[in-house]
Amino acid sequence: MIKNILMAIYCVGIPSQYLLATEIPQAVTNTQAETSPLLTAEEARAAWQVPEGFQVSLFAHEPDVRQPIAMTFDSRGRIWVAENDTYAESSVGYDLSQHDRIIILEDTNGDGTAESRKVFWDQGQKLTSVELGFGGVWALCAPHLLFIPDANGDDIPDGPAQVVLEGFDGDSIRHNIVNGLKWGPDGWLYGRHGITTTSFVGLPGSPVDDREKINCGIWRYHPTGKLFEVVCRGGTNAWGHDWDENGELFFINTVIGHLWHGLPGAHVERMFGDDFNPHLYELMPQTADHFHWDTNEKWSDIRNTGVTITTDAAGGGHAHCGMMIYQGLNWPEQYRGKVFTCNLHGLRINCDHIEFEGSSFTAHHEPDFAKTKDVWFRGIDLTSGPDGSVYVLDWSDIGECHDNDGIHRTSGRIYKITHGTPKPIEPFDLTKLSNNELVALHNPWDSKMARRILQERAVEGQNMAPIIGLLTEKASSNGQSQNTSTPDRIAALANLQSIKALQASLLQQLLNDPDEIMQSAAVRILSDREIEDPEVVEAFKKLSASTESGRVQLRLASALQRLPHEARLEVAANLATQKVYAHDKHLPLMIWYGVEPTVLAHPDRALQIAATTEMPLVRKFIARRIASEFKTEADSFAKLVALLSKSNQERALDMLSGITAALDGWRQVPAPQGWEHVVATFGECEHEEVQRQVRELSVVFGDGRAIEELRKLASDGNETLASRRNAIAALAASRDAESIPLMQTLLQQRDLAKSAVQGLAAFDNPGTPELVIQSYNRMYLPERPEAIESLASRPAYALALLEAVEKNRIPRQDVSPFFIRQMRSFSEPEIQEKLEAIWPDWRHTSEEKLNKIEEYKALLTPERIAAANPSEGRALFQKNCVNCHTLFGTGGKLAPDLTGAQRQNLTYLLENIVDPSAQVAEKFRMSILAMDDGRVISGVVIRENEQILTIQTPNDFVNIPVAEIEERRQTALSMMPERMLDNYTAEQVVDLTAYLMSTTQVALPE
Repeated sequence: MIKNILMAIYCVGIPSQYLLATEIPQAVTNTQAETSPLLTAEEARAAWQVPEGFQVSLFAHEPDVRQPIAMTFDSRGRIWVAENDTYAESSVGYDLSQHDRIIILEDTNGDGTAESRKVFWDQGQKLTSVELGFGGVWALCAPHLLFIPDANGDDIPDGPAQVVLEGFDGDSIRHNIVNGLKWGPDGWLYGRHGITTTSFVGLPGSPVDDREKINCGIWRYHPTGKLFEVVCRGGTNAWGHDWDENGELFFINTVIGHLWHGLPGAHVERMFGDDFNPHLYELMPQTADHFHWDTNEKWSDIRNTGVTITTDAAGGGHAHCGMMIYQGLNWPEQYRGKVFTCNLHGLRINCDHIEFEGSSFTAHHEPDFAKTKDVWFRGIDLTSGPDGSVYVLDWSDIGECHDNDGIHRTSGRIYKITHGTPKPIEPFDLTKLSNNELVALHNPWDSKMARRILQERAVEGQNMAPIIGLLTEKASSNGQSQNTSTPDRIAALANLQSIKALQASLLQQLLNDPDEIMQSAAVRILSDREIEDPEVVEAFKKLSASTESGRVQLRLASALQRLPHEARLEVAANLATQKVYAHDKHLPLMIWYGVEPTVLAHPDRALQIAATTEMPLVRKFIARRIASEFKTEADSFAKLVALLSKSNQERALDMLSGITAALDGWRQVPAPQGWEHVVATFGECEHEEVQRQVRELSVVFGDGRAIEELRKLASDGNETLASRRNAIAALAASRDAESIPLMQTLLQQRDLAKSAVQGLAAFDNPGTPELVIQSYNRMYLPERPEAIESLASRPAYALALLEAVEKNRIPRQDVSPFFIRQMRSFSEPEIQEKLEAIWPDWRHTSEEKLNKIEEYKALLTPERIAAANPSEGRALFQKNCVNCHTLFGTGGKLAPDLTGAQRQNLTYLLENIVDPSAQVAEKFRMSILAMDDGRVISGVVIRENEQILTIQTPNDFVNIPVAEIEERRQTALSMMPERMLDNYTAEQVVDLTAYLMSTTQVALPE
């Protein structure tokens, strides 16, 4: 009877804290055939082979734990485990008839085995991770990051789960799904994301345009600041990360390399596809100097052939899951600081040794730490516990992560690996300790847990003053006189940062610390957010000019992306002149990532760096970035050519290589001013490669490449995406109608779809609209506006677009008012009828606009504006307005500079926001261009000469030969869309208004 009641409780989804450990709900089904016998838990434990002196015990196993996918510890040393039943075979994806759980396992008598089991929450679906803190439990259940409150700590949720973040893809991404919650030493909650799709992540209800896009990479979220940001991008499917004793982040990966330095602002190698920024040109290599599989084999061969002899010798395979940098006190000293990861195909735990080298780290191969003969072992996470022992989660299944052959839901194990015989730990609860006692803890596990507890107490408003002095003394240079180790000083810094008690004077002092690790840590913390403090900016300039430490230089290069443009150029120039790191694997790339956004805005400064840098890569990429904008940056291109003419052959080769890469795929380009001097200087020089590139560029600057060569380049999957995109653009510019079928085929390739859409826009082809519509939902979300722009450019295409909207093939909201307005310029009655039917209220009448202004006035009272958060308003402005408007010296030039406008006049502000086209200066008015190929292009004309007109559309700058314009009409309309504020919450409207009305610049949110 009791069994049946409990079964019913579970299956209807009511939290069942008292579910018997021996019961597995009837709803749980296995779809995996047991083609190999499932060992008993004891047999599986005995199958482990570990070094002498180590023991493997069973902490828990089925039915107490099933499908364990993640774990964490609480302040009492109990293990909280996320169990995932919803993950299904690839044909299903996720089985939503199942539910996922968070359970609590406790070793109550210290014998190394869990005697107590509770179900904390059983309402999860797509649950991949669990973490604790701030009065509750954090859980990743795509598309959400959830917070489940449990303020009194009684292990029973206080209420329903609260959505903290939304937008994580949980469907097409499948085994690359968001995962990995773990508190960082900076007090942020970190996570991971895979490569197979792009997520748009933000606060609940926030517009897509306000969200951060991420595919493969590491991200973080601040629990009180409610901020989400991407830390670094790239990889394949990271399923493990950890920090070393000095606060350096590393993460594990699959297929293309296994270990990476998680440096803020880094863009590391990807398995496929391009980084969101097309102008990076090169991505950072892995930290490891080896692979755990024979790279002469295809990475997927292991599925069919198993682990070969050579792959076994290398480490067992490419698939890594879970990662730990061991810092416990139980294992021998030789293992401290080493990286451990589970190897799925190799049935083992790999080990790497990290050493500092150059400006970053190199990981060297160590003998595999442990192996098992259990073919069901699927290690998915590992971490050290309070006593220094290591716990390993075993998903326990035959298949790999793709699971084409089914799921075995009724199995799962947690192993505990210890050295010697650890002394049983007496029951404890770190939350019962005073702040001073927490600060005094030295066990690495204790110290990490203490940091989170202190952060929570600071947020609650407790008086932290008594420990701030102790922590400051320990972190400061003076701490060295007390023989304080560097890791202890780093830990003290982390504590101060998490409780927001770091003083600028301490960090400034640490910038001059004799210990380069402390200098690096100070730079890291000072650049944790946007850098606006002039003293910090000056300190970074000074340090970049004086330091010889590669570690410090790399941190400064990482910080470039947080600095204002002018400052970052000076810091970058200092770093780039250091010859010792000219060919470093990481530093030149990080410098480039910081410099790239400034090159077109400050071309003279960028060229000065190109002239003085000792780093060939930086020089090459500056040249490439300038040359890539040859249509709009003719003056800068000429200055680049002038610099090239005066350079020696080695430096000239760098710049020539950059120009060649930028123009690869273009058929014909106007020769830049001064090219004849390059030909005269290097055309007959003794350097054969310089000669060759001068000759090939002279062809592009002369008669141009053959059309057949461009078609071959566009279709060649072995060429770079940048070259193929250039070739598509060149084919379109050449009006090569024979290339239409090729471009239509390339619509199916996600990374080329945008270029194909743009190329096809130049041709009036009856088959194109339907193919673009078919490809629409496969395109990356940020690129879909290009498809809308193309479809709205011709009457026949516009009709196909409107029919697709009517049939819900393209969402109605994806067609912006801008393009509605453009399509209303067509004379075809059928188009006008469909526009009226789909958007009967597409524009406000004057009366409606006046009423809307009054509504906003009622909302925007002086009291509400005074209580608003202008920092949040600035963040909204940065995302939505800064590309067109300038405020406080920063922003675009497509719309009026707001700095001197009547911003304190609320009526003036609202009239211009609600009715942006009421009064528009002539230079900001939208123009409509009718092209000789039948298209209509709308936007603001930026510049023009006798040959080229540059127009800003909602999506891009477009350069148009004047000879191809049949008709041009300037309207009285603004580019700014109406109803902009309709996308915001009332709180966001108030914050944005407060920022727009502010008299001085405010900082961005912390």
